[in-house]
Amino acid sequence: MTAVVAARPRWSSRRVLALGGRPIPSDRSGVTGATWLWFALSLVFAAWCGVGGLRQAFAHPYVVQDDARQYLFWMERFFDPELFPHDLMADYFSSVTPPAYIALHRVAAVVFGIDPFLLNKLLPIILGLITAACTFMLSMRLLPVPAAAFAATTILTESLWLSDAIPSGTERAFVYPLFLAFLSWLIGRRYGLSLLAMVLLGLFYPPMLAVALGTVCLSLIGRGEGQWCLARDRRLYLLLAGAVVASAVIVGWSSYISARWGPIVTAEQARSMREFTYAGRTFFFTADPWKFWYWGERSGVAPYGVRPPLLWIGLLLPVLARFPSTFPLIRQLSPATSLLTRVVIASLGLYLTAHALIFRLYLPNRYTEHSLRIVFSIAAGIVLLAVLDTLWRWLLEPGDARCRVRTAALAASGVAALAVIVLYPVVLWYSRVPFPKTQYFVGGEEGLYRYLERQPKDILVASLSTEGDLLPSFAKRSVLTGYEFGRPFHPLYYHEIERRTDDLFRAQYSFDPREVRAFIEKYGITYWLVDQQAFTRQYVMTSIWIQQTQPQAARVAASLEQPTLPVVAQLSLRCQAYSGRTVILLNAACLKSLAQD
Repeated sequence: MTAVVAARPRWSSRRVLALGGRPIPSDRSGVTGATWLWFALSLVFAAWCGVGGLRQAFAHPYVVQDDARQYLFWMERFFDPELFPHDLMADYFSSVTPPAYIALHRVAAVVFGIDPFLLNKLLPIILGLITAACTFMLSMRLLPVPAAAFAATTILTESLWLSDAIPSGTERAFVYPLFLAFLSWLIGRRYGLSLLAMVLLGLFYPPMLAVALGTVCLSLIGRGEGQWCLARDRRLYLLLAGAVVASAVIVGWSSYISARWGPIVTAEQARSMREFTYAGRTFFFTADPWKFWYWGERSGVAPYGVRPPLLWIGLLLPVLARFPSTFPLIRQLSPATSLLTRVVIASLGLYLTAHALIFRLYLPNRYTEHSLRIVFSIAAGIVLLAVLDTLWRWLLEPGDARCRVRTAALAASGVAALAVIVLYPVVLWYSRVPFPKTQYFVGGEEGLYRYLERQPKDILVASLSTEGDLLPSFAKRSVLTGYEFGRPFHPLYYHEIERRTDDLFRAQYSFDPREVRAFIEKYGITYWLVDQQAFTRQYVMTSIWIQQTQPQAARVAASLEQPTLPVVAQLSLRCQAYSGRTVILLNAACLKSLAQD
């Protein structure tokens, strides 16, 4: 039977790093087999990417990562439980945030006094280094050529720092070190550690627990003596049983915690909602089948925006495997390399299942995005060295009298291969493409954040401005609604956000003083934050968030061409509490008292 896992290693990981590597056969210098050299270079490159992220994270006193705005603001309660009282969005995101991610930040805050936003900025470089080490070790188990492991590690590192997984510092940043460790331990038959990695995957990012579980199931099947048969390793069945039990517990626990928000949105409901179209925040449905099934950020099978291009040469590994005489390095692949195929099959199976049960298993792309990126990176590293080995063999064939030319060609091809791997960020810089891609947001209203932070902890700010999305993170104060907090997956939660947004929109652009007063009284608004250009037609027509209130938005845009301004605009100068670069903060009590019939 073709083994899915390798024999139990005779040496520790440290000895494997020191002694396990060997050069490609055509490398007479032996440099491609220098394990510590390539391992060190892998870590140096990962650290360099991480430092680039740190420079962006600490370039300004008010910086927050895009997705961290949702998952971290409520964790300030760890330091001060009185923050965000009766806050709908804080309660929602505290219930849908994975438990392990909450536990990590709670321990960091309570035991070590580390602010959640500070930890979020430090996690990417730490997780990036761990991911690089795990990728290198896994690649060495599949093909013990350190240069190939370096290629795979560097390609994956580049891809991760061009996506928003590791740089986000959110729960999905933990997918890569945990899943790589799971694969490595599964190959080494360290089933106890494999189960631990699977449990942690479930506690941090449940979709990848499903992929790991599917991989274990497929690992029970193999070929031996020309026929399919089941594995005989009893401990592998125990691993599967333990993983099934752990999955059931984790899913049950998560369902219990989020039960207060009701059922997940159905496919029929989602198709009727603007939020799931191209004009919405959670774009999913499209009439373009190529985009829907292949490139879609949430619906497509391919890792969204996957780069570098070198990653795609991993698709050639099955082709090269058909021609071992031409690419002899392929013969050195471990039988455990078949595990990559099982990961792909498990991911694609879950992807199709998630499409069949739209949203009930979360987003289909989440079952392929991370796993395929890992598989393609490792396969690309193997392909690159296999091709390089074949090229060097051809250059070293006897009968060529031009020894110097041949030597120069060997050196040039090696340098070119190294350059193709590590210099891609330089190409991006010359193309004015940011690297690393961190998606950090810089707050531009420092005075506003400081002013609000001095106000009582139970204040409530109403705003249609994008600055409103930053207030919970920077000012630690509640907002009535927010574009970034409008996740439409739980209708019970989202309908309330939608209702608040509609009420706010109508009140802000109302010509009726009674509607303004009623809105303030209904929600207990303390402050009203508006952009300085909020009462112009162009503002209304270009705001993505406001456009979701159609057809009301079109009517408001037309009304703003009249000489008379809405009530809030008329009173903005008299009720101004703070004026910033682009926003004005209005005192709601003042608005209420002056908004007379």
